[in-house]
Amino acid sequence: MSEMQPEYVLFSLHGEDKTELERQAQEWCDRLALFGLKLNVKKTEYLTTDVDEFGSIKINGTELSRVISFKYLGSAITSDGILKLEVNTRVSAAWSKWRSLTGVLCDRTIPEHLKSKVYRTVVRPVATYGAECWPVTKEVESRLSVMETKMLRWTAGVTRLDRFRNDTIRQRFGVAPIAEKLREARLRWYGHVLRANDAACKLDLNLEVPGKRPRGRPKQRWLDVLHLDLKVGGVHQGSYKQARKCVAEERERCGENGDLFEVMSSGLHYMCVEQGKAFNANIACIEREAFATKTGWFSVGKGEPTGSL
Repeated sequence: MSEMQPEYVLFSLHGEDKTELERQAQEWCDRLALFGLKLNVKKTEYLTTDVDEFGSIKINGTELSRVISFKYLGSAITSDGILKLEVNTRVSAAWSKWRSLTGVLCDRTIPEHLKSKVYRTVVRPVATYGAECWPVTKEVESRLSVMETKMLRWTAGVTRLDRFRNDTIRQRFGVAPIAEKLREARLRWYGHVLRANDAACKLDLNLEVPGKRPRGRPKQRWLDVLHLDLKVGGVHQGSYKQARKCVAEERERCGENGDLFEVMSSGLHYMCVEQGKAFNANIACIEREAFATKTGWFSVGKGEPTGSL
């Protein structure tokens, strides 16, 4: 028999100040000891957003090491809240996944629609993991867009010397711009938060951090990005409940088994119409082998968008 190996568990605590966090950590360590478990203090580390914070946190008299960044649930968290490390990590992971699939993506005998599906379902989710919580900037969107464009050009076997526009390559593979997918993810997550009752994410939505704000321009917040997304989609925050009520009424009128086409526009505004009618897309149709980036009218039939998307 092989001897038993110790089990390791990743856990996270948070507190408003150092004293509160130290109390929680010590209480956690004591509770683990009651059940025969042991906390590895040497591998336990802590992070603070206050760069001027002095001192350290102790557990059983042993000081914990202070770090400026660490990974939790696959996402990189930094003390300054900047996305540079997280974006670099996501881009590197996406390129690693893309390279492992070059036997499929760069094979000229495989149809392009299959390559597109592989990219959209395997490669791109690696790059956008956790992106629904990012306070993205233009720099972040540009970095991800450059990554995506290079991948698609390599997949298509096209170089810049061939003088193909990026939009042409996207339409060739039926891939929406990654900035639009980031917006879609943020609004989808915002809808989940609004539907939650007393979840921590909803309580933290309007959280005000105590203390004095440092000098200089405030950093861009997630809510700031969300407000821009809502503005682009022409959706007001108060229209969420009204839109859900409208969908429920349409479903009741047409029946659950009726030929309906349900579109999530901007993550909050739902539209439900009968087969054969037309609808107005505020941002983009959910990507189904095609995409739409501008407001316009599209025909509906058999649950699939048709026309010029």
